[in-house]
Amino acid sequence: MNDYIDFWFFKMPPSFNYNLNNLKTLSEFFSEINLGNKAVLEFRDPSWWKAIDKIEDIGIVFCSVDAPKLPRTRIVTNNAVYLRIHGYKEWYRYIYSQKELDIILASIKNLNADKKAIYLNNDHGMLENGLYLLKEAQLM
Repeated sequence: MNDYIDFWFFKMPPSFNYNLNNLKTLSEFFSEINLGNKAVLEFRDPSWWKAIDKIEDIGIVFCSVDAPKLPRTRIVTNNAVYLRIHGYKEWYRYIYSQKELDIILASIKNLNADKKAIYLNNDHGMLENGLYLLKEAQLM
């Protein structure tokens, strides 16, 4: 079954900040479940952006995000980029313009990664934005 799945997604709460204890917990958990480089971890606390290399060392894909108060850096770890767009001005309710989506696509296209994925979690604009991304990504 794992052959049919590109990514296993895990989201951490904003209260889960970077410290050595939490890093150890992640390392032990992901070594036990052994998903290879298919595990993607989304952090909601910005302190984790200083530990990207440590997350990569565990074998996890660090989830890039487009959301308020979090770094908007596009991150490649373990030969993959996984981006969740929530709405960078407002969580979940933001509808991206076509120009904003073109910038996002260009930023992903130029990254050196074999696996690239964009997932939408901007509930109110998800269908409109998703259809546009699907059409434009096929043209690239």
